[in-house]
Amino acid sequence: MEMQKTHGEVGGGRVMQRATADAIAGTLAGGVSRTIVSPLDVIKIRFQVRFVCEVLSCFGVSLRVFSDSENSY
Repeated sequence: MEMQKTHGEVGGGRVMQRATADAIAGTLAGGVSRTIVSPLDVIKIRFQVRFVCEVLSCFGVSLRVFSDSENSY
């Protein structure tokens, strides 16, 4: 009687090769994401903050963060 193969044994070492290839692809994708996309996201946020500050200053709103902080306690 022949033994049936389990999922880990299907195709010999092909399952392990596929898992290794998937792990390498995921590592590369994460590295690209961290080195290219994250700095662009920081630039986007800085543009947004600068725009908000310009809009508020147009309406005469002062953005003094630290000047009144001592009196608030």
